[in-house]
Amino acid sequence: ADYFASIERGTNVLYRNFRYINATPRNRKSFILQFGNVYKHIQPTEELSIDSFHHLLSLLCRDFPYSLVRNASRITMEVKEIPGKVQFR
Repeated sequence: ADYFASIERGTNVLYRNFRYINATPRNRKSFILQFGNVYKHIQPTEELSIDSFHHLLSLLCRDFPYSLVRNASRITMEVKEIPGKVQFR
C-alpha cells in the first residue's frame, strides 16, 4: 500500500536509478516535480555551475547522466558574463 501511495504522491522516483526514472513519462514528470520540491529553497535567479547542477540531480538519482545536463545547458544557456553557469530555474 505504501508503494502505491508513493506513486500517487510522485515520490516513487526519488533515489531510483535513471533507467527507472526515464522509463515512463509519468516518472519523468514526477522526478522534475520532486526535484523542484526538494530544492525549493534555492532561488530561481541563483546561478549554478553545470557540475553543481548535476551534483544536485545526482543526490536524487545516483546515475543521472552528466551528458543530459551538459546538453540541456547548451540549449538553454544564454550568453552571460560568467560562461558555464546556468540559472537554477
